[in-house]
Amino acid sequence: PNPFNPSTTIKFALPEPGMTRVAIFNVAGHHVKTLIDEDLPAQAHQVVWSGDDDSGRSVAAGVYFYMVSSGSNRSVGRMALVK
Repeated sequence: PNPFNPSTTIKFALPEPGMTRVAIFNVAGHHVKTLIDEDLPAQAHQVVWSGDDDSGRSVAAGVYFYMVSSGSNRSVGRMALVK
């Protein structure tokens, strides 16, 4: 998902079912948006981020990080929003 404009698809796979959260953070580590916060089955998943925050406002161009966490597993990726 790098670089993107105006949206990107984040793909991930869960080895076991569980409570899963996918969140976006800016380069300073501040929370920008929660995309998923629910129980998901063990399988491949994808979620689209349209470059907005939790309030629906467009965010500035720049580097952002996504974190997928489920149980004790965490995965972090980097992406760049270009405008």
